[in-house]
Amino acid sequence: MLGECQQQEARFMDCLEAYGLDRGRKKCTDLFEDYHECQTKTKQFKRFMAMRKERDRQIAEGKLKGDEKYVSPKVDSY
Repeated sequence: MLGECQQQEARFMDCLEAYGLDRGRKKCTDLFEDYHECQTKTKQFKRFMAMRKERDRQIAEGKLKGDEKYVSPKVDSY
């Protein structure tokens, strides 16, 4: 009902409740960063773009040709 980030949000709110708003901003920064990443997925997008850039570089160098250009990675490779 609350979405995929409900656990991170609950942990962050529990931390803020335990420390208070002023001290919680410093003590709970890791939890906030996890929650923010879950909401925005910026690190995931940057990783995707880096992988795409590397694939394009390999295509330009001629390392990947034909059908190998856009083959998905193996299931257990990540």
